[in-house]
Amino acid sequence: MTTSPTSRTADSRTILRRIWTGWVRRYLGRLLLAFALMAVVAASASAYPLLTRYIFNALADGRAAEVIVMAPVAIVILALVKGVALFAQTVQVNSLPCGLPTILSVTC
Repeated sequence: MTTSPTSRTADSRTILRRIWTGWVRRYLGRLLLAFALMAVVAASASAYPLLTRYIFNALADGRAAEVIVMAPVAIVILALVKGVALFAQTVQVNSLPCGLPTILSVTC
């Protein structure tokens, strides 16, 4: 038995509407926070090569005194930002699936 493309589209829209109204809208704030934290993690992870390049260029230019003081502090701050953002993102993402079983009436 084949179904028409129109009925499949209607079925898909119905399913997407149920998912949106039943789950996504309820957790939209958490989803947006998780996406924002994901951006912070990505930005801090991509900052490591930039920081490394800056340190090596500064050492090559003879600015060792400046780099010796600044580099360890910058590395620790960058690692802390990435670690805290990654932890908060993990907590947010892991808290989302636990709300789904209550919607679907399944035990978590």
